[in-house]
Amino acid sequence: MYKHLFFDADNTLFDFNQAEHLALIELFDKYSIPQAEEYFNNYVEINEGCWRELEKGLLDTEALPTERFKRFFDFYHLKADARTAGEDQLAMLSKHGCLLPFAYQALTLLKERGYKLYLITNGYKDVQRGRLKDANLNHFFEAIFISEELGVSKPDKRFFSYIEERVEFNKKEALIIGDSLSSDIALGINVGIDTCYLDHSKMATSTLPTFTIHSLEELSTLLK
Repeated sequence: MYKHLFFDADNTLFDFNQAEHLALIELFDKYSIPQAEEYFNNYVEINEGCWRELEKGLLDTEALPTERFKRFFDFYHLKADARTAGEDQLAMLSKHGCLLPFAYQALTLLKERGYKLYLITNGYKDVQRGRLKDANLNHFFEAIFISEELGVSKPDKRFFSYIEERVEFNKKEALIIGDSLSSDIALGINVGIDTCYLDHSKMATSTLPTFTIHSLEELSTLLK
């Protein structure tokens, strides 16, 4: 029986896509960048590529905000400072605690059922803590673990080593819940903890989580 639930943040509880889009609207307006779908989509593709590099250890957390805008500005031959844009975007993103459907209700139900809840996220402390405050989620979690504060990102085993130093639990009673096969589910596999994959794509995969769900309503049904 599970007692300790370790939640990813972005696109598991937070609707990161919506928050990112709102922040980009504000940023593009500030930098006079065309608010065209092509520009939004290209930024998202560049950003996702940077995060994949971070998961593989090819890019570090400090460099990522600048690097993604450097690549974006270079692609469109825009003359703007990538470091400043990266800092601005993080500040704008921190204000948007948009949640996925049923996220707040699921956390409420699971907390009432006696589960211990934790947040484990690859991200920036000011952004994640700002969004947690905006969405009023802090009170649900026994502890919050953010990669920037730990100095290491999921799926690196060292990420979970920090958690084990701070939280007393039996691995057989723990479950990692997340939307990323390469980050959340890989972390669980790496450290020998069961996983629950929130599958937004419904595409076949060779990575085998313990459970697969397609909504947070299903999670509240799974964990009675």
